[in-house]
Amino acid sequence: MEKLLETVYDDFSNPASFGGVKKLSKIPKVPYEKVKRWLMTQDTYSLHKPVRYKYSRRAILSYGINYLWQCDLVDLQHLAVHNSGLKFLLTIIDVFSKYAYVIPLKNKTSAVKDAF
Repeated sequence: MEKLLETVYDDFSNPASFGGVKKLSKIPKVPYEKVKRWLMTQDTYSLHKPVRYKYSRRAILSYGINYLWQCDLVDLQHLAVHNSGLKFLLTIIDVFSKYAYVIPLKNKTSAVKDAF
């Protein structure tokens, strides 16, 4: 059975080649669990399988446009020589509409803070 899985998995002309558990389990006489166990031993499957992260997220409530904004400052000081002296980007996202603003800043002094 492992020989059958190996020939199907490594054959590029086969539609199930380098596929997932569902594709390979459609081969006659090969149970789903055995295909799953065999694939976990294959480096090409286990190294390139995407990792799925599932975790609970807090709900963010916004009652309308411009009710809640999320802001952050992007530090680009190492690129200031190439960007006409621009050292920072102020990014602002409206949570309700998901509209984003990006404002280039040359410095982050208190005068800039008071302007917003």
